[in-house]
Amino acid sequence: MKVILLGLTGLGNAVLKGLLNSDRVKVNSVYTKKYEHPYPYYDEIQIETLCRQNNIKCYLDKKLNSKDVLDRIKQEQPDLIIASSFDQILSKQLIDIPKLGIINLHPSLLPKYRGPYPDQAVLLNGETKTGVTVHFLTENLDSGNIILQKDLYISSDDNYSSLKRKIAVLSGEIIPEVLNLFAEGHKPEGLIQNEKESSYFPKPKAEDAYLESETSIVTIKNKMRALNPFPGTSILIGGKRIRVNKFELLKTLDSNNGLTDSETFVDVRLNSCGIRLFKKN
Repeated sequence: MKVILLGLTGLGNAVLKGLLNSDRVKVNSVYTKKYEHPYPYYDEIQIETLCRQNNIKCYLDKKLNSKDVLDRIKQEQPDLIIASSFDQILSKQLIDIPKLGIINLHPSLLPKYRGPYPDQAVLLNGETKTGVTVHFLTENLDSGNIILQKDLYISSDDNYSSLKRKIAVLSGEIIPEVLNLFAEGHKPEGLIQNEKESSYFPKPKAEDAYLESETSIVTIKNKMRALNPFPGTSILIGGKRIRVNKFELLKTLDSNNGLTDSETFVDVRLNSCGIRLFKKN
């Protein structure tokens, strides 16, 4: 089975390794994006390096809906296209090329947490479970039939980087099961998503990561877990915005120490100093 992978460094690496370990498929090519800043926010070689090490054609920063790319993909005659953390909306022309369709590995338990940053959204909302959903890609974002879904536990120590790594590992691990569903050219029907249970979360903005107006310790903790290093949590001090990226929850102090029993605080540590934010429970 001839496969094309659309994948960014991180989750894309894990999926590519899973494909390379299978004798069911031949990876024709990989389409990805070159990042000038650290991505995926944990240690990982760039996916184009992995392609080079395995003699796989790798195309960088291509507009997949352009005529030249569509023509090239048609010439490759892929049986299946796999998308994993890709950042382009695909046209119907492209979706219709592979005879087995295009499947996407989405880092949440669809239909909940649709959108580009579900791994941040689950941390912001204090979820204890997320996962990976393999679904058919359609013209409607993250709404195609589900063909496989696996749960993943979120620990209280997980942050954006560690959760992204966990999701990538799980994605690579389920590739053999995904390929089994397409054995002998079979195309599974999948399960229709329940639109009543769907939710969507957009890309976070810088102001979403401001901490000074928050009144909940839980909210501060979740923001700092979810929004570092991107877009980066911060507080406003003396008219200047100060970036903070770590926190330490300290025990409630009694009234003899200057605080009431209902008060506690977060010690937000910078590289060279510390800032305490006092918040009500």
